Amino acid sequence: MAEVDTSGIRRFIHSSPTNLAIFSSCAGMLRSLLATPLQHPMDTLKVNYQINNNLKNEFEVVKYIYTERGGMKGFYYGLSANLTKQIFKSSYRYPLLSGLPRFYAGMFGSKYEDNKYIMRLLTSLTIAFTEATLITPIERLQVFLMTSKFSDSNYKDFFTMIKSRARKEIFKGYSPYILKQCVSWTVFLQADQFYKNRMRSMFNIHERRMITGWKLAACGLMTSLTTVFSIMPFDNIKTFLQKHNIEVKDGHRVKCNENQFTIKNAVKGIYAKRGIRGFYVGWRIRILVNFFNSSFTVVLLEWIDDLARDC
Repeated sequence: MAEVDTSGIRRFIHSSPTNLAIFSSCAGMLRSLLATPLQHPMDTLKVNYQINNNLKNEFEVVKYIYTERGGMKGFYYGLSANLTKQIFKSSYRYPLLSGLPRFYAGMFGSKYEDNKYIMRLLTSLTIAFTEATLITPIERLQVFLMTSKFSDSNYKDFFTMIKSRARKEIFKGYSPYILKQCVSWTVFLQADQFYKNRMRSMFNIHERRMITGWKLAACGLMTSLTTVFSIMPFDNIKTFLQKHNIEVKDGHRVKCNENQFTIKNAVKGIYAKRGIRGFYVGWRIRILVNFFNSSFTVVLLEWIDDLARDC
C-alpha cells in the first residue's frame, strides 16, 4: 500500500511555530463539522438514558425519545448547541494537545520525546481546567435542550430561567464536569501513550516510525475503554445536574425545586434507582461515541508526533 506524501504538510509545520497549531485546529474543526450531525443522536440517546435510568435498555430509550419528543426530530434537539460546542472545542483542543507538551518541555528545559508521560500530565490538567470553564455554559444549554419535556420555546425557557441567576445556572454541573475533565484527559493521554508504547514493544516498531493500521485502531479502542469506565460516574452526575428543570404548574412553566439539583442529591438519586450500576448507565453508547472521538484523537496525535518530530 502506497504511503501518503506528507512532505508538504511537514514543511508547512516546520516553517513556523504557529503552523502546528493552525494545522491541528483546522483538522479538528473539519472533523467536528462532519461527524457531529452523525454522532448527535447517540449523544441524545446517552443523555436521556442517564436521566431515565429506570428504562431497561437502549431500545426502550429510543422508543421513549421517539414517542415523547416528536418522532425523529427528538433525536436532534440541541444539535445547534452541540455543533457549536464541538467546533469551538476543536478550535483550541487540538492545538493545545499538539503544542502544550512541547511548550512545557521547552519551559522545563527538557525534550518532549524523553518525558512524554510528564508533559502529557501537565497538558491534561491544563486542558481540563480550560475546557471546563469554556464549555460548561454550552454544555448546560445542550443537555437542557436534549432532555426537554416540551416541543417548543425551549430556548426561550432557558434564557428566561437564567435571567436572575445567570452565573449559577449556566455553570450548573461545573464541579463534576471539571473533575470529569481532569480524570478524562489524564487517563486518556496517559493511556494513549501507554498502549502505543506497548504496541511498539510488542511489534518492534521504532520510536521514529508511525503506528498504523489495525495496531493504531487497537490503541484507540483500548484507550477509549479505559477512559470511558473512568469518567462515567462523573458524566452521569453532571447530566443529572444539567437536565431540563422546567415543569408546568397551573398552566405556567416554572423551575423545579432548586434543592433537587445538588451533587449530593444527584448521587443519592442515581444510586437509589440502580445502585452502583446507575453511575454506568449508558456505557455502551458512551463507548461507541467515545471510540469515534478518541480514535480520531489517537490517530491525530500519532500523526502530529510524526510530522512535528524534531520541530
